Amino acid sequence: MNNIKNKLMLIFDMDEVIYDLSDLIRKHVNHDFNKSFPSDFNKSYWWGDYNVPKPYFENLLQQKGIFYNGNPIKDSIEIITKLHEENYDIHICTRPQINQYCFFEKVQFIKKYLPFINIDTNFHTSGNKGLFASENRILIDDDISHLDAFANNNGISIAFGDYGWNQEWKGLRGNNFQEIYKIIHELSDIKDNINNIDVNAYRNFAYNLYDK
Repeated sequence: MNNIKNKLMLIFDMDEVIYDLSDLIRKHVNHDFNKSFPSDFNKSYWWGDYNVPKPYFENLLQQKGIFYNGNPIKDSIEIITKLHEENYDIHICTRPQINQYCFFEKVQFIKKYLPFINIDTNFHTSGNKGLFASENRILIDDDISHLDAFANNNGISIAFGDYGWNQEWKGLRGNNFQEIYKIIHELSDIKDNINNIDVNAYRNFAYNLYDK
């Protein structure tokens, strides 16, 4: 781990990127309301497609186990681990719920599935992810507000997932972790092959990798 690959920092969001919070929410809705909603049914922010009052979800997010008992997003652990083994600088940045369980459970989830993440130095919590941006940093997130804040501060933003709440995003997108892996390596190749590249030119080049 002496040479961080291309000096690129990869910053991953947790909920809906690494951790499948929505699928655990779906299971609770099905149990509590005697429903049978299938996986990936909901496409709306705050799970609006279930026709359940928002206070139900607000209360659910306060309960023990909500941020630990769910499953990882498909291929997330394997790909992030592979990127770590390839000497990328891996960080996690999440905006936790303010309650007695959320922060602790997120830490426990990382320790279980991504034990190489140093909680003291590589795990961050913030509602303003633009603070972490620079030209050598990539944010992978599902929330357009975070993607915008990061991009507006000279970072590279990649939207994760084909979610209903991030359809308006016009920049880079990976619908799954195989696509995320490919995009990261394409960005790395650009950095490898172009010396002293102008930051703005690099960002424009990056955003034109995929013509959305």
